[in-house]
Amino acid sequence: MVVALAAETQEHPSAMEPRWRTRRDRDRWSERIRPRLGLCPVKEASLFDLVAEKLEECSALNRLEARGTLRIALKDSGFDAKSVAPDQLRVVIERLLPQHLGERGVPAPDEVCQLLVDSIPRQGSADANDSPEAIFARLGTS
Repeated sequence: MVVALAAETQEHPSAMEPRWRTRRDRDRWSERIRPRLGLCPVKEASLFDLVAEKLEECSALNRLEARGTLRIALKDSGFDAKSVAPDQLRVVIERLLPQHLGERGVPAPDEVCQLLVDSIPRQGSADANDSPEAIFARLGTS
């Protein structure tokens, strides 16, 4: 199926868009170029992306190796990179990822994993070490 867009005026944002030969060309353009030009909001990075970037920074692994290693650790534990929760990701990083990093020759995998765990944003404002009693005590005194 051929999809084409003709720009009518220079003031309209779509005036900068090229004519597309196929729907696939349009989708590629939309995903890669439009955010750079400020024509649409940039998609927020997922938790997986944030941790994979941090792993790339903290180790000698390149982007592909870092993402692949993290994805394999998640797969071994039965999680999907697109839908993993922060707490689940922390457990995978603490228990499985050091072994995978060691197999790939990353020096000090335990320290790298601790940096990754620290980089995962906390959900909510409650401290992870708070007991239910402590939370309710704070709510009662407010």
